[in-house]
Formats: sequence, C-alpha cells, structure tokens
Amino acid sequence: MYLSFVDIFDLFFRFAVIGQLVLLAAFILYKSCHFKSLLLTTLIICVCSYLLLTPQIPDHHYGAFRGVLLFFTDIIPYVCWLYVFALLDDDFHPKNWPIAINALLLGATLWLVYFFIYLQGNGVFHQINHGIEAVVILHILYVALKDLQDDLVDSRRKKRMLMVFFLASYGFVLTVFELTKASMIHTSIFSLLNSNLIFIIVNIFFFAALKKHQQQRHSADANSEKSNIDSNKDNVNNHTQRSKQPLTTNIPLIFQENFAKLTSFIEAGNFKQTELTIKQLAMTLQTPEHQLRELINQCLGFKNFSSFLNSYRIPAACLEFENVDNIRKPILTIALELGYGSIGPFNRAFKDITGKTPTQYRQRAIGNRQSANKIVKLTCNNR
Repeated sequence: MYLSFVDIFDLFFRFAVIGQLVLLAAFILYKSCHFKSLLLTTLIICVCSYLLLTPQIPDHHYGAFRGVLLFFTDIIPYVCWLYVFALLDDDFHPKNWPIAINALLLGATLWLVYFFIYLQGNGVFHQINHGIEAVVILHILYVALKDLQDDLVDSRRKKRMLMVFFLASYGFVLTVFELTKASMIHTSIFSLLNSNLIFIIVNIFFFAALKKHQQQRHSADANSEKSNIDSNKDNVNNHTQRSKQPLTTNIPLIFQENFAKLTSFIEAGNFKQTELTIKQLAMTLQTPEHQLRELINQCLGFKNFSSFLNSYRIPAACLEFENVDNIRKPILTIALELGYGSIGPFNRAFKDITGKTPTQYRQRAIGNRQSANKIVKLTCNNR
C-alpha cells in the first residue's frame, strides 16, 4: 500500500486528534461518571472510530475490525441526539423512560450491531440508515434552537448550543456527501481538510473545557473564602441581623433594582400576558435582557423562563379551580386567561407541578368542598 505525503500528513492529524480525545474522555470520566458523561465519552469513541475509518486506506486492510469502526461511526447522530437531550433536560435518563422505550432502544442497538459488525454494513439498510440519520440531525437542530430563548442558563445557551449546532451541521454535511455519493470525499485532499477541521474543533473544545475547569476551581476557592468571612461576620451580630433582615437582602445589590421591577410586574398579575417571552418582559421592565436572565436564573433559581412563569401561573390556576364560582368555567378558558396559547402546554405544566391533571385537581377540590359542606350541615343539625 502506497501512502503519499498528503496521506501521511492526514494520518498525523487524525492520530493527534485521537490522542487529545482519549485524554479528554479520561478527564470527563475522572471528573464525574454519570449518564451525561457516559454519553459524551461514547460520542468521543464514535469520533475516534470515524477518524480511524475514513483515511485513504483500502477497506480490506481493516479486516473484521472495519465492522466495529463502521458501527461506531454510523451511530454518531444517534449518540449526539441523546447527548443533546441530556444537556437540555436534567431528568433525561433511561431509568425515567418507559420499559417499552428501553426495549425498543435495546432492539435497535442489537440490530445495528448485527448489521454493521456482522454483515459489515452490506445491504440496502445502509442507505436507509443514512436517511434516518439526516432526519435525526435535523431534529437536533430543531431541538437546539426551539427553546433557545426560553433557556436562562447563559453558559448552556452560548457554549452548548453552539457546540450542538456545529456538530449537527457538520454531521449533516457529511450525511449529504454520503447520500449523493460525491467522488470528492474519496480524495486525499478532502481527507486532509476533513482531519484538519476536526483537529481545530477538538483543540477549541479542549482548551475551552480546560479554561472552564480552571474558572470553576478559582470560583470554588473564592466562594470558600467568602463563606468563611461571612460566617465570621454572622457570629458577631447574629440575632439582631436576622430579626431585621428584609427579603431583598438575599438578592445581590446589582440585581435589587431589577428585582423590584420584576416583583411589581408579578404582583400586578402581568405574568398572565399571552405568550410572554423573556425579551418582551425585558422591554417592559426597561432592563437589559441578559441582566434579567441572570436575575431569574442565578438569584431565583430557574433554568427556563417558562418554569419561572409556571411557578406563578399554576398556583393561580389552582385558585381558579378551587373557586366555586368557576365550576362551570372550561379549563381551556382558564388556561387562555393565564397566558397559555393552547391547552397542551398548560396541561403538561400543571401535571408536572401538582402531579395531577387539571380535571383531576378540579374534581378533588370540588369533592373536598362538598365534604366540608356536609360536615358543616351535620354540625348545625346536631346543635
């Protein structure tokens, strides 16, 4: 087998990237071993397999190992899809999925193992799989961008969404090349450009992860020192400070003005505005949007703007259901009055917070009131 200078240069970048990815995977697993980190490690293994499979080396030189590399290469969009959901949803975990979903996922994985490792990817399903992957990648783009404005975690919005968007775009381009059978992808120049692009991406991600880790360490040290100082101050005048401490002292000084505006907005019932967004709220309060995001996320503890609104809208809905005068009032009407554009998001939010559907909650509230009325009547009769 003859390798040109371009091919050797290409292999250099590929093995350099694989070395960096192995170090990154070891760092991720050392730092924390949970479902999200396992998905990211699996994604790294898939990228390494892709790098080993795609240089200008004839397939017969790989032997049976080609099927293993092909399997991990072709599941990249699926692993990326799962990783995106794990990034955006803290409750995304196999233990929270229905048994049918886990069984279906296991069956699909076994089929992919059989087709790519045992059959070496020979069959019409290979092209069908590329089409499915294109749909999955488009769904990744949709999910990443759909709730971008609703997301209040700044680092997740800027860094993770950018990473997900780029990975999805890159994978989509490669899938298009595979589907169109473009001859350009089988040249040494394209292979070298491909490996160089991956080398640059991995280095950017590697140094960004390292910088973030260093910032977290410095922040942890600073918070530890600050907590020690604050605890010493509290010991000096503990009882007098706590008895006179207003609620707003829990809000940092730089956010107190915006917090006062936000509190007035909520107390006026304006959270019931239809399809209210963080951008519209910022314009109403005449506050920079990024400052409002930081206030609601860092000071009030909400990761999504919709969760913040639901924390006020759902209790208001409960009061509506408990009101006797609203027994005949349709649930849809109540949902629309509270600012929901349709009944679906209202039902989901209500059940997530209360554990019951609106209908179940209303029936229970009516039943409790009827029981209370019966007790009152019995008490009056006994007298």
